[in-house]
Amino acid sequence: MPLELQLKKIGDKVGLDLNFLIKNSFWTILRQLITLITGLALSVVMVRLLTQDIFGNFQIYLSILAIVAIFSLPGLNTSMIRSVAKGFDGSYEKAVKVSFIWSLLGIPTLFILGIFYFLNGNQPLGIGLMVSGLIFPFMYAFNSWDVFLQGKERFDLAMKYSSIQAVVYTAILSVAIYIRPNNLLLIIVVNLFVGALFNIYWYIKSRRYVRSNEIDQDVVPYGKFLTKVNILTIISTNIDKLLVGIFIGPGELAIYAVGINFCKRIFDFIKSILAIYTAKITRTNTATLRKYALIFLIFLVVTIIVVLLIPVVLNFLYTQKYNSSVPLAQMVIIFLPFYVINIFYKNHFLFYTQNKKVILVSSIVVPIIKIVLMIPLVIFWGIFGLALLYGTQFVLDLVVLFVLEKKFKST
Repeated sequence: MPLELQLKKIGDKVGLDLNFLIKNSFWTILRQLITLITGLALSVVMVRLLTQDIFGNFQIYLSILAIVAIFSLPGLNTSMIRSVAKGFDGSYEKAVKVSFIWSLLGIPTLFILGIFYFLNGNQPLGIGLMVSGLIFPFMYAFNSWDVFLQGKERFDLAMKYSSIQAVVYTAILSVAIYIRPNNLLLIIVVNLFVGALFNIYWYIKSRRYVRSNEIDQDVVPYGKFLTKVNILTIISTNIDKLLVGIFIGPGELAIYAVGINFCKRIFDFIKSILAIYTAKITRTNTATLRKYALIFLIFLVVTIIVVLLIPVVLNFLYTQKYNSSVPLAQMVIIFLPFYVINIFYKNHFLFYTQNKKVILVSSIVVPIIKIVLMIPLVIFWGIFGLALLYGTQFVLDLVVLFVLEKKFKST
């Protein structure tokens, strides 16, 4: 029996399209390995060459930028994958134009925040935020090339472009840090310009793969809807580092960031591999108990292995100076199986059923609970309380989605 038929037979039994997965996973896994390696390499350079205060302040900067990125309508990226997968390639340029226009609101926002930090004694961060305002629209509006290529199922090109960007970005920023260590403003400027230039260049190159001018009339309204419902999620995802910086200080934030960011890289690696199925989820129902149970068991084994390896890996990469990050990372990674199931379950509502009620209510309830809990947790339990919340959010999200699905089915 040919290998393709054997894989199809096995896939039918376990409920997975193994031929599709293997065909496209090579490029995605290769891409994410390169991204993971370069990301870890850059974090090692930063942790070893920067003081904890400078590293912590850079984390504050990244958190602010991620929250202000709401103005770029990030929901358009999710909406565009769906539209492009259905053949509406003209939606790509339309989404980028709309994103650029809305991104202009980020300019005065970053200027105001920059002035605030400048006047309160943090001149490097203040100037960095003001410079970011000038580059902001180019940094975020043109980053849609990645999701466009995913929607076209051109994972080979997405791998090529993103890998080149990751390697060059890591090399340039590492050299800048080595030459001028502890220069926060230089780190911010290099981060901005390299990212913006690459996004513009890849956007121009990716346009050659547009095969039609057809525009999905729902791409912008649905993208705006997804952005609105994710505003609280974006804030709750990034505000933890701001709270640590405010209530505890940049030094503790550096320890927290090392532990959390290490887990986040693992999560992002897995999420990007699962993104292979995004186009398929738009066409088929993937929410089955049998499939979820199999996925949970697989990632439970992965979790046990990672938990045991974390002390060795973190101490090797970041030295004993960040030994306090080890229990934080272990605490978060325990929830990896729930994170994976949550991705599949949430994408089921986003792409297959497009159940706006479930998406809307869950995107309000879960972030509000997180935000309400964050301040008392950081005050009474510090970074350990926030790390626990970071992990349990995936369980909370699953429970809320399940309850809402049952509720809206019965009404």
